[in-house]
Amino acid sequence: MLPAMAFRPSLALVALLATCQPAQHGGAPPPAPSPPQPAATATEPAPAAATATATATAAAVAVDAGPDAPPAPLPRLSDSKLVGCLAQRCKVGSESCCVYSNEGDCVASVPPGPNDKVQVLASQLEACNATKHDYSLTEIRRCDESSDCARGEACCSMFMFGGASADLCVPFKTPGRSPCDFVEICIDDSTCRTSGSMCIDGACRKATTLTCGGKRCSGDKGACCGDPPSCRAPADCEHGAPRYRCTSPKDCLPGEHCQFAIVSTTCTNFVDIANTRTVCDTSADCPKSDMFCKRYACKAEQHGIKTCQCG
Repeated sequence: MLPAMAFRPSLALVALLATCQPAQHGGAPPPAPSPPQPAATATEPAPAAATATATATAAAVAVDAGPDAPPAPLPRLSDSKLVGCLAQRCKVGSESCCVYSNEGDCVASVPPGPNDKVQVLASQLEACNATKHDYSLTEIRRCDESSDCARGEACCSMFMFGGASADLCVPFKTPGRSPCDFVEICIDDSTCRTSGSMCIDGACRKATTLTCGGKRCSGDKGACCGDPPSCRAPADCEHGAPRYRCTSPKDCLPGEHCQFAIVSTTCTNFVDIANTRTVCDTSADCPKSDMFCKRYACKAEQHGIKTCQCG
């Protein structure tokens, strides 16, 4: 049976139900943002080669973008004293990276205040909003790998109100079991602290052999993506294309749940019952009930994937 999960309904559906149910705890937060998709991969080239390639690419992009474009992002760098902030690098422990779409600023980190108990990094959010940008804040970064954090902590992508996310150091509640809302962030394998994980596409994930379109993905074609999904090389899975990172609960790390969202799946600790469905093998993987359904059963979804559905 699926263990207790931090279910978070969408604001839209909670509002729809408000006429027949009293509000709880001041209302629900807005829908969770999709788990971030960092650019780093588990098969990055050697640091010197990666830096040279990224620098050349950045220069080409800067030329094509025109004089008014923001500076090109710096290549990702594994450094326990620095946090990548697009075209800047912030100092771990004393600065936070405030990201506004394709722009980033390093600002002084603000100590936690009373509002931080209600919203993650609420005090820092005020400091970030004091800077002037054309876009809304999308992310606050205080780490970009777990080596930036103290022993017993992981660099986590966490949920924030308003559609933004926060990358910060979070203590492990259970040794080796991810404490992150979304994923543990990484640059290379050596920094992953969640047991049984390795750095894949910038996140600490379970190395698994996926069933994709009725076939088992392995070797050079170990990724599952496309519509309909098929086994492909990770580099062939275009950004934004349907990507299936799990097709069974067994494909996720302990404590994570495989979530199905329209035409994609991902392993996460953050479960949004209003906008996603939990992938299952049997009904024992499903919750017994919640505010939307009195009884769940494991049923066929599409592409050979089964999800917990009402009834």
